[in-house]
Amino acid sequence: MSKSKFIALAGIWVVLASSALAEAPSGERFRILERLRQDDLQVSSLAYRLVVANSDRCARQMPATGLILHSIDQYHGPWRLPAVQLFGTIGATSVEGIVPQSPAELAGVEAGDELIAVNGQQFGLANSIAAASTSRRDQAEETLMLQPERDPIRLTVVRAGVAREIILRPLPACRSRFEVVAGSARFARTDGQIIQLGQELIRTLSEEDIAFVISHELAHSILDHRTQLAALEKRGRSRATVQMRNELAREFEDQADRLSVRLLAQAGFDPRAAPRFMRKHGKDYNKASTGRGIHRPARERAELMDAEIARFKSEQDG
Repeated sequence: MSKSKFIALAGIWVVLASSALAEAPSGERFRILERLRQDDLQVSSLAYRLVVANSDRCARQMPATGLILHSIDQYHGPWRLPAVQLFGTIGATSVEGIVPQSPAELAGVEAGDELIAVNGQQFGLANSIAAASTSRRDQAEETLMLQPERDPIRLTVVRAGVAREIILRPLPACRSRFEVVAGSARFARTDGQIIQLGQELIRTLSEEDIAFVISHELAHSILDHRTQLAALEKRGRSRATVQMRNELAREFEDQADRLSVRLLAQAGFDPRAAPRFMRKHGKDYNKASTGRGIHRPARERAELMDAEIARFKSEQDG
């Protein structure tokens, strides 16, 4: 998993040339990339709603732009031609897509624009590389992340061979990066900075189900669970420490379940989607997400969420 910090709300996290997909027949590569683009936009759009609507809950914020970036470097070897056929010309860092009604769309940024500078800070040009890489996309995303979350951002883009400047007015958002992992993986996870969803998981879920999965992982990031667990893990791997770590991890899962329904509600989703998901998919989701048994049984998780929904509705009514 990459340890870089990011701002773009999602990106096809895939070095295709080194994945299992590298063996896909040539005629299938265009279709695979098209599906990845669709999944990317769906996750980006759902995540955008959640991180912007819940920004007041987050100590760590970023400027939400609605930009989805990629790089020609990501499409190496046999993936280069179908990528260009699908996306058009791709630069060292280009706009793969845009979240509807986001600051990027309102400012007039278009899919296919090559991003060459942010507030005057320029990026490198595309050139031949020996292996697939996301490093230049990551550099652009880091630069965006470091901009003040409420100040206008001046983008320099190239469109149809002509350089132009666009002023983008971002919105404050929770600092999290979202990635779609290509292939058949059915999981969701976070390291506190990056939230990853397996592509196969996305394909099996409805939109409201995906929103819940995102909200649960976002809750872990907001509550800084990864940092707290990492501090405990530094004590070593004694039986007592491992037991303490697992007990704390289970409590963190409960906390994330409770907060997730509030995050959904604040972003305009039906919070009852969370217990519905758990009753329908919870058993498989628990199994796919962890092998340590730190989750409560799906039925108990659904009941905990029901209780939290009743609690915050009572708070609103009172």
